[in-house]
Amino acid sequence: MINDIDLLNIMSPSAQIVYQVLRTREKLTTQQIVSQTRYSIRTIRYALRHLMNAHLIVQIPDIRDARRCYYTINA
Repeated sequence: MINDIDLLNIMSPSAQIVYQVLRTREKLTTQQIVSQTRYSIRTIRYALRHLMNAHLIVQIPDIRDARRCYYTINA
C-alpha cells in the first residue's frame, strides 16, 4: 500500500511545492498559493487537482463568498 509520502514523491514538482506550502498554513486560497509559490494560476490548478484526486488535500468552500474556496491538508 502506498503511503502519503510515497504518493507525493511520484507527483510533479509543482504539486510537491503546493503541498509543502499548504503544510505551513491552516488554509489558503488559490490566489494565496500563487503568491506564495509564484507559479502560474494554471500550474497551481493542475497541482491542486492532482493533490485532491490523491486525497492529500481537501477543498473547503468559503461561507462568505461562494466564488472562493480554501485548500488544506487532508487530516
